[in-house]
Amino acid sequence: MFAGIAPEANIIAVRITDVKDVRPVLDRLRVESSLADVPMVVNISVGAHEGAHDGTDPAELAIERFTNSAANRIVVGAGNDGCRKLHAEAALPASSGGQPGTIDFLLRARKDDTESRVAAFLLPQTPQVTVQLFAPGGASSPARCGV
Repeated sequence: MFAGIAPEANIIAVRITDVKDVRPVLDRLRVESSLADVPMVVNISVGAHEGAHDGTDPAELAIERFTNSAANRIVVGAGNDGCRKLHAEAALPASSGGQPGTIDFLLRARKDDTESRVAAFLLPQTPQVTVQLFAPGGASSPARCGV
């Protein structure tokens, strides 16, 4: 019988259903690893598209803190979305002639789609930036910021 590559390893299973739970769990595992003086390898398989993906998100910062130990490692699942266009990036143009700079993003949904959808816009913290959503018929509504 094959014993595997790490037959004496201990396994800690933690169920996380929201990417927001990654930070407190990793912080706790980091402490446990330090107290027990044993290295840890953590697999994170939480499907999420939120955040800036630039290392500033609380979960990303927790991953960095966890791996600051020479022995600790993290494996993060790459996801199953393949070539789906889930992210876009644009630089907000400066205002010109008293008119604000604008960026248009097209968000598509099928007519029979009844699922709730979320669009996250990561904006600089400045009072000069506003977000407004326009429906195909032209109706508009302000976006809820900070939600």
